Amino acid sequence: MRKFLLASVAIVALSTAAQAGNSSTVTQIGVVNNSSTSQVGTVNASTTNQLGVFNNASTAQVGIVNLSDVDQTGFANHASTAQVGVVNASAIDQDGAFNSASVGQVGVFNFSHVGQTP
Repeated sequence: MRKFLLASVAIVALSTAAQAGNSSTVTQIGVVNNSSTSQVGTVNASTTNQLGVFNNASTAQVGIVNLSDVDQTGFANHASTAQVGVVNASAIDQDGAFNSASVGQVGVFNFSHVGQTP
């Protein structure tokens, strides 16, 4: 369901403003992974994948369409997403113990998913 929702929003985003946007992909494997992504543009898309111990991912997006996906596997994961735009979609999936997540969205159409598995 989460992937379908993000795909649907992505189709709308690409059909309205495919020419101006930002894209980010971060993959980290190790100990004490830290990722910070900031995007300002018409269409912003960010994907962060982390595998290890003490993962931290932060995403901030300002634009018309904002898409964020964070996947974390390990121990003591933390993810935060902040989005300001017309259409905001955020997905955070965490596998491991001691997970925490926060999402803040300001816009007209806001979609958020947080999945946590110990």
